[in-house]
Amino acid sequence: MVNLEYLYDINTHIGIQEKNKFYFNSNLGYKTYKNGYILPKFKDKDNHDYDGVWSENKVYDKTSGHNAAVNDVYNFERVFPNLDVKKINEKVIFIGNFSGCWGHFITDSIRQLWFLKTNIFTEKYKTYKKVFVSWAGFKIQGNFKKLLEYFGIDTKEIFEITEPTQFEQVVLPDSSFVCNMGLDCRLFHAEYVKTIDFIIESVNPKLNRQYDKVYYSCAHKKARGAIGEEKLEKFFQSKGFEIIYPERCSFEKQIEIMNSCTVFASTDGSSMHNCIFAKNPITLLIIPRAAYSSGYQETLNFVRNFNCFYIDSNLSVLTKYPTPHSGKFYYYVSDKLLDFFKEKKSKTYIKDNFYDIEKYIKISSYESINDNFFATETLSKLFFHYYSLHIKSKKFSFFIFKLFRKIKIRLDLFMNKLKKH
Repeated sequence: MVNLEYLYDINTHIGIQEKNKFYFNSNLGYKTYKNGYILPKFKDKDNHDYDGVWSENKVYDKTSGHNAAVNDVYNFERVFPNLDVKKINEKVIFIGNFSGCWGHFITDSIRQLWFLKTNIFTEKYKTYKKVFVSWAGFKIQGNFKKLLEYFGIDTKEIFEITEPTQFEQVVLPDSSFVCNMGLDCRLFHAEYVKTIDFIIESVNPKLNRQYDKVYYSCAHKKARGAIGEEKLEKFFQSKGFEIIYPERCSFEKQIEIMNSCTVFASTDGSSMHNCIFAKNPITLLIIPRAAYSSGYQETLNFVRNFNCFYIDSNLSVLTKYPTPHSGKFYYYVSDKLLDFFKEKKSKTYIKDNFYDIEKYIKISSYESINDNFFATETLSKLFFHYYSLHIKSKKFSFFIFKLFRKIKIRLDLFMNKLKKH
């Protein structure tokens, strides 16, 4: 179930309530490329990405790219670059396009791993070398390494392709998690869920009721380009939520938390994507980062049939189109959030919420009046309403300060006269 009643502009999220839009029910297989190529990730002069698997005739297989895709997704034809190619007489399996961003890693990067648990792999391809390409600073370490190991992969026996390479044969498994640009969403197969389930069962998490209600926060990440999440932290903590910084938790601890909690809250992004590690259909409280919802999260909501509530508690009116996910973000305790928890509105929230509103304006990538901002009319009106209240509050406070200062000066003068007499 996906509930949208706590959004200011429901129309910006229409369609995210339909499971059949996200579940792709078809049999997965694999392809083999004799004398196929694998290219590491790089960009051409037109900023187009080149990565993944190519045929002997230098035709690109789109399912091997970062955005493994169905339908017509690219508005340009990728041409094999004019680069030196290394030739290796080996047979390999392409196991992924690995990202250093956790949210992409647990969705896009592990979509080919399912093949390693099949009978056809065991019977026919077990001796093939496992290879991958990487992007966004991926390294085999920390929780990334742990996830692969819990899936049964010896990380010393997988190899990164760092230069254009031609192999005797390349095996490319179908993608269990794919991008559908035609519908502007992602799709998942049953094999994707089985991959996640295998990892959870390998960890074998214990139940810990300390984590019954959890809020995953990114407030500690100072370079993130977001203002105000500490206000959400404080609010959720007052409602009995345990505040967790996921990057500071071991992989095992994160799995334990997800399988112990009954209510999971976070802003919409990598932190919220961790919900897939909950085997039970828990309740999700999803705070959009701006006037949009992540296509990834829209899909993950149906991996377990979670009970989802989208709750607007941002005024991120200075995010730019067409990449609002790049920020900058501004969070506050909204009327919608108060309504969800059935808490009465209070004027004190105006002061507590907007002391940092000017800081948000300063860090935002505002360049000119012609910037194309990604904000709805409702959020824009709310932002300027609260900003005007903040300015009036500052002026009023300054007036009170000057008044008390005058009274203190007069009182000091009066006391000095008394001392002289």
